[in-house]
Amino acid sequence: MHQNDGQKVINMIPAGIILLNVFEQNITDCLYLFLKFSENTRFMVQNTFNCWFPSNFLYKLFHFMLKGCPLSISGVRSGVCVSRLSRLLVDAQTVLYYSGNETFSGLQELTRTVQRLGERPGIFPNLPVREYLRPNESFSSFLRTNSSLSPQSVDTLLRARLNTQVVVAGAQMQLKDLVCNSTMLGRFLTLDRGEDEMAALQSELCRLPAQVLQQVERLFLTQLDFTKIFTSDRLLSNAADLRVISRAVGTVSQQLAALISDFSSLSSFSDMSAALRLLSPENRTARPRESFRAFSRVMCGHPEVGGERIPSLNWYEDNDIKSFLGKNGTEDTHCACVSAASYCKSLIQGLESNPLSRIVWRGIKPLFIGKLLYTPNSPAVQQVMKEVNKTFEGLQIVQELNAAWLEVGPQIRDYMETSVEIRLLKDLLKRPEVAVLVNMRLENTSWTASRMSRFLSTLPPGTPRSPGTSQTWMDIYTDLNSTVSTLAQVTECFSLNKLEGLESEGLLVERALELLEDRQFWAGVVFLLPNDSSPRLPPHVKYKIRMDIDDVTRTNKIKDRFWDPGPAADPFSDMRYIWGGFVYIQDLVERAVTKVLTGAKQTTGIYVQQMPYPCYVDDVFLRVLNRSLPLFMTLAWIYSVAMIIKGVVYEKEARLKETMRIMGLSTGTLWLSWFITSIVPFQVSAALLIALLKWGDILPYSDPSVVFFFLTAFATATIMQCFLISTFFSKANLSAACGGLIYFGLYLPYVLCVAWRDHLTSTLRILASFLSPVAFGFGCEYFSQYEEQGLGIQWTNLRSSPVSGDQYNFATSISMLYVDALIYAVAAWYIEAVFPGEYGIPRPWYFVFQMNFWSGLSLEVGMSIPPAPTEQDHIEPEPNNLVLGVSIRDLVKIYKKGGKVAVNHLNLKFYEGQITAFLGHNGAGKTTTISVLTGLFPPTSGTVYIRGMDIRHDMDLIRRTLGVCPQHNVLFDILTVEEHVWFYGRLKGMSEEEKQEQAKNLSGGMQRKLSVAIAFVGGSKVVVLDEPTAGVDPYSRRGIWDLLLKYRKERTIILSTHYMDEAELLGDRIAIISQGRLCCCGTPLFLKSRLGSGYYLTVVKRDGSDNRSPSHSSVCTSTSSSANRLPPPCKVSYKTSAY
Repeated sequence: MHQNDGQKVINMIPAGIILLNVFEQNITDCLYLFLKFSENTRFMVQNTFNCWFPSNFLYKLFHFMLKGCPLSISGVRSGVCVSRLSRLLVDAQTVLYYSGNETFSGLQELTRTVQRLGERPGIFPNLPVREYLRPNESFSSFLRTNSSLSPQSVDTLLRARLNTQVVVAGAQMQLKDLVCNSTMLGRFLTLDRGEDEMAALQSELCRLPAQVLQQVERLFLTQLDFTKIFTSDRLLSNAADLRVISRAVGTVSQQLAALISDFSSLSSFSDMSAALRLLSPENRTARPRESFRAFSRVMCGHPEVGGERIPSLNWYEDNDIKSFLGKNGTEDTHCACVSAASYCKSLIQGLESNPLSRIVWRGIKPLFIGKLLYTPNSPAVQQVMKEVNKTFEGLQIVQELNAAWLEVGPQIRDYMETSVEIRLLKDLLKRPEVAVLVNMRLENTSWTASRMSRFLSTLPPGTPRSPGTSQTWMDIYTDLNSTVSTLAQVTECFSLNKLEGLESEGLLVERALELLEDRQFWAGVVFLLPNDSSPRLPPHVKYKIRMDIDDVTRTNKIKDRFWDPGPAADPFSDMRYIWGGFVYIQDLVERAVTKVLTGAKQTTGIYVQQMPYPCYVDDVFLRVLNRSLPLFMTLAWIYSVAMIIKGVVYEKEARLKETMRIMGLSTGTLWLSWFITSIVPFQVSAALLIALLKWGDILPYSDPSVVFFFLTAFATATIMQCFLISTFFSKANLSAACGGLIYFGLYLPYVLCVAWRDHLTSTLRILASFLSPVAFGFGCEYFSQYEEQGLGIQWTNLRSSPVSGDQYNFATSISMLYVDALIYAVAAWYIEAVFPGEYGIPRPWYFVFQMNFWSGLSLEVGMSIPPAPTEQDHIEPEPNNLVLGVSIRDLVKIYKKGGKVAVNHLNLKFYEGQITAFLGHNGAGKTTTISVLTGLFPPTSGTVYIRGMDIRHDMDLIRRTLGVCPQHNVLFDILTVEEHVWFYGRLKGMSEEEKQEQAKNLSGGMQRKLSVAIAFVGGSKVVVLDEPTAGVDPYSRRGIWDLLLKYRKERTIILSTHYMDEAELLGDRIAIISQGRLCCCGTPLFLKSRLGSGYYLTVVKRDGSDNRSPSHSSVCTSTSSSANRLPPPCKVSYKTSAY
């Protein structure tokens, strides 16, 4: 062997010898105790909790009391709890069973090798004790000052020769026993001067206390110079022995390195270290709730005993969470715990202060301190409950563990701080030759000699840990001490005296209600025995478990009404039997009953595993869309709805609607035009929405054509709803504001239907669907449910429902939308006909039952029209050779507002081919008469016959040949002149140049011309002109006159005017009314002959003193006054001009 290699082995031998002698028995004991502890733990867990996993009693304890690890549900995988402490103990036992056995056998082989080497005589030198010590040693001064030995005995001990060979072989006995045994002491120490000094030394050493002897031993080992022991020539000359020792040391080093590597690679070890650091003094807060959270991480793998990690696949369906949050709102937050420890009170107050922890605490409070009641309190039942109580008795081991730690923990700390073995080991690791060899053997691990020395070092109290530095034994000791103390404090809050017997079930219920007020009731077990007083149980035992309804699954709902993919894994609704403790009580009682009846003890534990569920898509957004799409569509279209209503009502307010109807536009055509202009924007928005839903992968399964058809149905119903709403208003702005509110208000019943959907039958859903937003909401539910199921709505499943036994389906929803549209359209048509508003002739409510409504014939067909009464003096006889166009028969119009009589029994006839001038002062009734004639106002009494048809019943037929120019321009602002003429011409059935100018840009005169042209367009046979030349310049006025004269052939033209010259020039006949009554009627010549009195010429000369007047001025006025000749009460002023 090379000399350097031999020297390295020699340098390592002292460490090997000392370590083996000091730690051999300790290592053996540690391995044995740990493995034995694991076996005992296995046995204890098997008997107490029926669990076959090492250290699983901790898992069972906190699962049973805190529900932190549900059995095989999010906390257990293949029967193993994810508790970090449980995982660490299981993994450590596995490593020690395999790697530990190899390491232990290597240590034994090294020990035997060294012992064989030490048994050879003369291999180690026998030097005085003083020679083995280092220079400047303190061992001798300690003996003189602190050991109470005499100076002579101290000198004797230092002069005595130490038998190194015997020391290496080991004494296998305590130091106190060794010094009191003269034979054994003589083998270790020898004196050159006889036995007297040896006897005196032994006597004084034997009188020393054991503690002092241990201090002497430790100090001697720390002051020992090992190089003096292994520098003998005989030891260095035997190469074979050196090879054997080197091989043994190398084997042990590799095995230790592998064992350390196995421990370091354990994920449970790193997780446990990280969790324990949270309980260290520098990281731990003073609040018990934070300690409880950290403790939960160690015991259950996550904080808040599952509160933050409980999976909730169907959380949106939990309808009881709000009641759960608010129930027992008056509950006293100060728990009446069995333990009055301040830690428990502070812990509970901390849990109550946080909303999330409050939920968890109120759920687990009965398991912590709740009572388990039972009845009857008979001997047989007491035997069963005694077996049940053994489970809670086993929980006391936690408190015993804390007591054991309080006893052993300080001893471990004292040993690590003051033991000579630890100091000796640290000194060896600081020696360069030992450090080199240790680093060589640990080169494939994360450990080094310096790290091991750091781990064994003891830092001064209060020294903070530097970032990035490795842990020391004190860190681990502190973390473990904090964990054990926290565990002990938490277990003090448990109530282990849970059982309470009562005589009857009634008393049990009363007692349970008392305990429920403070959430201290866990469950009640009622045994149904044939004989309550019997000391034995019957062969067939019947019992029932009674719990709070909030802690068990409800039985009033067997399954969800609406199926959606996903397991029944919601902890608040689907797992109440587990987290409420029902299954644990059932298991405890059944095991106890089995033990009492058979005497056999079940050793196999029970684990609950949910049935596997196939992969599915959990689309939360789609579920939200299910509830929100009706609201979104309602809000998205509310502006369009308001504008449609406003546009319809504006036409009514501005008389455009009646004007178009006067010009021949049918009501159906008008509504159809509005429907077409409204449906197009709705369909565009629906198409964009479907594109977004489809391309955005929000509705990946549904057929987009089906969804578009569905949205079109809703748009149709919405438009018809707008038409219906518009019939209730006559002001455009008011209708826009109120219409949007009404439209949104009709959506609100759907919210109630969603809340009561479990109680709505198919019939009630159909009745609710007569509101189109409700039917639309139901349809959204169905296609979103099909989408959740991965099928989507298709043409093939329109008539089927995703809900079992549901007769309502998606096709029903679409059908109801079209039914709603039809109902809204019919209602709008009927209301408009019966209540047309301010302008229009109302029909009787029974008009649908009249023959003329269905046949289109006038009620007066075949009946002679009676002649109107006349006053012969001022009314010219009717011509017999003309065709009668319009006949006003005893017409009366009284306005409801103010009761003013506008037309008073007016009788008048108008003939074809003539222009009849209709004269009268302002307020005489001209416009009112024309409005009644054209159908704007209904008559109070009397009627008007136009071409033989009565305006009361045949207005739609009359308007086909009726043209009108109202007093005020009724034009479309956005239409051009050409478009106006074309539009109204098309209304009259026509098949075609400022003509491209919009009407709003025309002057007043041009607008009047356009209005007159509209009245004549389309071949109107009866033309009513209400002051057509009002506000028109003379040139345009003359143009209008030419137009009237040109087109009066074959037309009945009624002209209302204030101008006598215009009436005289244009009128074939002139009718003058005043205060709603006809004063006179006839040709201009007839009226002049009856009422005229000649011509008067008045010439006015300028006064010379009036400088403001022109030099020459003349005013020619010709008047014919007949005021004094008119019969009362009529007053007529007739003026004519000389041409």
